[in-house]
Amino acid sequence: MMAYPIFTDIASIAGRFLYLHEAFQVSSVTKRIYELWGERDTVKYATEKIISTMSDMGVISHGEKPGEYKRGRRIVVNDPEYKLFLVNSFMLATNKKTLQYDTIEDQYPLFPFKIDLAVHEVNESETVSLNRFDNQTFVVMK
Repeated sequence: MMAYPIFTDIASIAGRFLYLHEAFQVSSVTKRIYELWGERDTVKYATEKIISTMSDMGVISHGEKPGEYKRGRRIVVNDPEYKLFLVNSFMLATNKKTLQYDTIEDQYPLFPFKIDLAVHEVNESETVSLNRFDNQTFVVMK
């Protein structure tokens, strides 16, 4: 996520479409990514390749129409170290210092992952901690 910010942006756009419509058109993602990165051949090429990579990974699959994709299988992350790595990477890539604990799996760029992050796993982390504010729990960067 940090090394390839365009990947984070494409995952965020695709994740948002999947959350709202349960499918997306490559052309819609390309249009949105052009708004962020500019309309260049390299951006179009990267968008197509990243979507193809997501398809190869199985986290999205071809829809009923040409150029349409729908949600594929989710990658279940069981290792607490990997869960924290993903959350920490997401927070760094999106410049978030805090993240509401109960919305971790709802973050659009994390749509491919099933992350059941337990409180004790966060408490054992060296990079993030939990804070309560106004009856809500937040993951906070240390």
